[in-house]
Amino acid sequence: MWRSQLTDDTFKARKRSNRTNTRTQSEYTLRGRTLKRNKHSLLFANEEKKGSPELIEKVEIPEAMVLDALEIVKEFEPDLPLEKQRSLAYADSLNEWMASNVFEFFSEISLLYATVEESHVKLADSGEGKGFPPGAAYQFPGLSDRRASTYVDTVLAWIEDQVHNEKIFPEDEQDPFPSDFVEKYVSDIFKRMFRIYAIILTTCWDALKEHDGRTFATSSFKHFYFFVLRHDLLKNPEEAEVLRSGFKQVSGWDIDSVDKEYRVCADAYAKEH
Repeated sequence: MWRSQLTDDTFKARKRSNRTNTRTQSEYTLRGRTLKRNKHSLLFANEEKKGSPELIEKVEIPEAMVLDALEIVKEFEPDLPLEKQRSLAYADSLNEWMASNVFEFFSEISLLYATVEESHVKLADSGEGKGFPPGAAYQFPGLSDRRASTYVDTVLAWIEDQVHNEKIFPEDEQDPFPSDFVEKYVSDIFKRMFRIYAIILTTCWDALKEHDGRTFATSSFKHFYFFVLRHDLLKNPEEAEVLRSGFKQVSGWDIDSVDKEYRVCADAYAKEH
């Protein structure tokens, strides 16, 4: 109900997307916005920022968003105790921040998959179970086609449909988010986006090299995973296991190093706040 004002960096357009098979930047839009790289992900590729609290600042709810929401709550509910006003403002800001980042990460992962889609489709068509991380075979409810490329395409289409559902992602600032918006909808979306990252990183590493996309992929995932950890969005820890073994086998890099760096950054951020 207490919808804070969105910035230019959050989705707020009205036009329904024109979905294409390739999801290229020039052809694919979501709610009227052309997909593009998340500018904050570039920071996660900067070696000088390793262990920096600045990385936590990029995934934490912006203080300005909370303060803006608090002013709105005070205007509409001036008689509430301050602590209650702050609680409402934080809850509203959290929903807005989640909604904004669903779009941002969806945008980025769509562009990332577009760079390897052709090679991944060929791999998925080469045999049963091909194109999934080692030891994993993700399934989408009701989907009879078990190919990995079909799974990715279906998940991206499903996320798009979720974003366009105004009962889940209300466009009017006067309409509230669902009470279980983060716990049910956002968590499910991020779980499935995590799986797409896992597919890309474990099965498309060579294709990423061909397209000079490895830095893009690892910095994007690092940003995404920091966000997931900060807001506890991956409810099943076993989801991460495929990047403790499968990704290390092909790249020599694994999710444990990201976990470790996150803890260093979070400790440094806590000391400053």
